[in-house]
Amino acid sequence: MTKQGLLQELSKQMTKDFGKGFTVANLKNMRQFYLTSPNGYALRSELSWTHYRGLMRVGVFRFGS
Repeated sequence: MTKQGLLQELSKQMTKDFGKGFTVANLKNMRQFYLTSPNGYALRSELSWTHYRGLMRVGVFRFGS
């Protein structure tokens, strides 16, 4: 199974199990977030998932730095 195929299957299963929000694009964003945030305790409750996605996208925000 290819990486894309695996993500599609995972997306289908997680959507079935947990509901909306587990598109292939969101799973890719979640993985990127995980890889760039080794220190989960540094997360701020004032920022939403949308804020973190935007910060990752522009590349100016690096977790744990």
